Amino acid sequence: MTDQARHDFLNNCIRIEVLNKLLAESIDNKEVPEASLKEDLEKFLNLQLEYLKDL
Repeated sequence: MTDQARHDFLNNCIRIEVLNKLLAESIDNKEVPEASLKEDLEKFLNLQLEYLKDL
């Protein structure tokens, strides 16, 4: 794995964690989560799967 790939993997981990926290807060506050948060989480989870295949 290249340095750039490692960097991208770690950044993606952070993005996923932040998005999960934002979605959890919305759910905890009994609010409807923003569609963009769900879309972003799905996008970054798919990217993470691709990174995992390269490990």
